[in-house]
Amino acid sequence: MYVSRLSEILITLCLFWQILIILASNNSANYSPPDSIAISCGSSGKLTAPDGRVWIGDSGYESSSSPQINGKPSKSRAIHQLDSVPYKTARVSHREFSYVFPVEPGQKFIRLHFYQDSYKGFKRSKALFTVKAGPYTLLSNFSAADDLGSKQMIREYCVNIDNGGSLTITFTSP
Repeated sequence: MYVSRLSEILITLCLFWQILIILASNNSANYSPPDSIAISCGSSGKLTAPDGRVWIGDSGYESSSSPQINGKPSKSRAIHQLDSVPYKTARVSHREFSYVFPVEPGQKFIRLHFYQDSYKGFKRSKALFTVKAGPYTLLSNFSAADDLGSKQMIREYCVNIDNGGSLTITFTSP
């Protein structure tokens, strides 16, 4: 009798979790972030990825609501060309530069895409950089060449923006 009652409880809990997972997945499909900005570093104009997402080039912004770039980074193409956005072009620099994004207060999801390859004027083994989003350090002395695994890398972060107006993402070399 004890085993039978325990089995009933476990079956009920399993059904509850399945329903909860279905509800959670249905709700997340309807979510549309209020500040959805996709930047294709080192390119100009708009590019459409195979998944349909539109990426904005960081050269020559079209409106005042677009992000702005501060500093004087240089842009570069990877030696091995890729056809997929956002890996077609890159922005590399020996100096600090930053992007300033107009955003509303609240939680922001930041996804950084990297591709480890050779870039003219940069030694892969010495290409270290730091990435900050506002007061938060996302990456410190990071090297895409040191990251094992796939050549394409994605790093994801969630940061809180207390005051509205802007989010600054800064790239620095040590």
